[in-house]
Amino acid sequence: MDTPPWYFRWVYRMPGIHQMRKTTLEFCGIKPVRVATYGPLLGANDDQRARWLAQAQRLASHLR
Repeated sequence: MDTPPWYFRWVYRMPGIHQMRKTTLEFCGIKPVRVATYGPLLGANDDQRARWLAQAQRLASHLR
């Protein structure tokens, strides 16, 4: 996303995340639901994007 994560959380109150968590995942019995947010994308350099990608890969590897 292009919004800074803190702004998305505290000002916008994470509407997309709440919607997906409550009305889809938890409704279907998937718990716990954890979310990782990355951003802002437009201001990030290649090193930051590589760190975000590595973190997402580490998180996904624990799901197997």
